[in-house]
Amino acid sequence: MNFPTRKLRRVTTLIAGWASILLGIAGIFLPILPGFAFLFVGLGLLSSEYRWAHTMLKRIKERFAGQGRQGCRQLSSERQARTQRRELAARE
Repeated sequence: MNFPTRKLRRVTTLIAGWASILLGIAGIFLPILPGFAFLFVGLGLLSSEYRWAHTMLKRIKERFAGQGRQGCRQLSSERQARTQRRELAARE
């Protein structure tokens, strides 16, 4: 890529990243916007330009690695246990 194209790409990435961060902050307080999703997208975009964004995104990934699948499994097993208790109570 030549210099103007690289500069344009960098500026576009920064604008989109900061806009996503601002939408994410607004989305935390407004129920119609998915706040955390916008924050994660913004961090992902800014992580290519800023070291602090890269570090923060890395910490979030490390902390919540596999939580989605584990949380769903735990929720599913809790629902099954509740259903079994209800069925036993209904039989008695």
